[in-house]
Amino acid sequence: MDGEATAQWLIKEVNNDHIRQLKDSLTKKICELGNIPDVADLGSFGASGAALKFKLISTETGASKQERVVYKGIQRKLELLYNILRITDPGIGNYTDVNITFERNFIMLADDKLREMQVDLQRVTAGLMSYEKFLVKYENLTADEAREEIQRIYDERLAFDFDHEYNVMNRQNFTDWLQKFNEGGNET
Repeated sequence: MDGEATAQWLIKEVNNDHIRQLKDSLTKKICELGNIPDVADLGSFGASGAALKFKLISTETGASKQERVVYKGIQRKLELLYNILRITDPGIGNYTDVNITFERNFIMLADDKLREMQVDLQRVTAGLMSYEKFLVKYENLTADEAREEIQRIYDERLAFDFDHEYNVMNRQNFTDWLQKFNEGGNET
C-alpha cells in the first residue's frame, strides 16, 4: 500500500448509545405492533404475579375477546357433530353438556397457582374443603368421577390397611363420612 491508502473500511467503530437506542426502539415497535406489553420494564411493581396481572390487562382483554369467538365456533362444531351422531344413537345427549374451558399459559403466574393449590390442600386436610371439590378443581374431573376416585381410594385403604386401633378408628370415621357423602350430605 502506498502512503495515502487506509484500511478504515475494515474497522467498525461501535457507538454503544446508538445500538442501545436502536434496540429500545425496536423493542417498543415490536410491543406496539404485536399488542403485547413490555414485561422487561415492570417499574415499581417488581416481578410479582400481581404486577404482571396489571401489566397484562390489555393482553387479557384481547384474549377474552378471542376466547368468545373461539368458544362460539367450538360450540357450533359440537352442535353439528352431535346432530350427526344423534342419527345413529338418539340417546347421545346434548352438545351443551360439554364443558369448554380456556386456561391462560402464563409461566410467571404458575407460582401463584401452586400456592393456591397448597392452601386448598391444607384446607382439605383440615376438613374445610371436600376431597371431591379439590379433585374437581385441580384434576379436571366431573363430580361423579371425583366420587368414584374417592371410592377407589377408600377401597384401596381397606384392602391394604392393617388392623391397628388408630386405623380402625380412621376407617370408621371415613366410612361414616362416605355414607353421608353418598346419601347427598356432601360438605364442601
